[in-house]
Parts: sequence; C-alpha cells; structure tokens
Amino acid sequence: MEISVPKAGSIRISDDGFHVLLTDETGKTLIIPWNAALEVAKEMKAKALKIGETAHADKLINDQALLIRLSVPLGLTDNPDIKKEALKEAQWNSELRRYIPSVKGIPSGEVMGAPKIIQHPPKGGNNGRKDL
Repeated sequence: MEISVPKAGSIRISDDGFHVLLTDETGKTLIIPWNAALEVAKEMKAKALKIGETAHADKLINDQALLIRLSVPLGLTDNPDIKKEALKEAQWNSELRRYIPSVKGIPSGEVMGAPKIIQHPPKGGNNGRKDL
C-alpha cells in the first residue's frame, strides 16, 4: 500500500480507541492497530533521519571535517562515504588548514611554517682553526 503525502499537514492523524487513523484530504482512511503504528513510526523516523543525513551531506561533511581538524573525537555520522569525504576535507581544505594548521595524526597536503636553520660548529673540535 502506498500513501502519497503531497504537502505537510494534508494528512490528519487521529484515533478511535485502539487504532490510529490516517485520513487524507480526500477522506480515505488508513486504520492501523496501535502497536503496529508504534513500529511504523519507529521505522519512519529511522528512514527520515537517514534521508535527512543524505540531504544535508555537504553541511555534515564540513562540520565533521572541522571536528577532525580540531581533534574532537565526535562522529556526526555513521555513513562511510560522508566520513571519507570529511577526512579528505580536513586534509585538503585550505581554509581549515590555514586557521587550524597543526593537527595530530592528520596529514595536510602541504608543509606548514618556515624551515628552521640550525648552525653547528664545524667538525674538528677547534672551531675549524689550524694551529700555526
């Protein structure tokens, strides 16, 4: 059975004691036992969250990349594709690398900072001078 909901609010949800009633704007009613309605609601919520995650993938990728860059051990998603893109974003996004340059364990695509020059005394123990 398929229920098409063209817009939010076009289905009325009510009850008649032990059943949940879904009535569309044409008057057709779907009668669901209360325990089945709980299971349907649980599955609908899970599907809606999954679809919402995909619909907002760009924002999730950016937010997760920021958390990775800050070394915050918090995952916003379990989707492996979004995780992989977030890691790439954390490694290669020039703005993130500019404002959060050093991150333990996350290699950047370029070297940050300036080289350090250390001058050691020359080998030979007498600072390179020859006794005359």
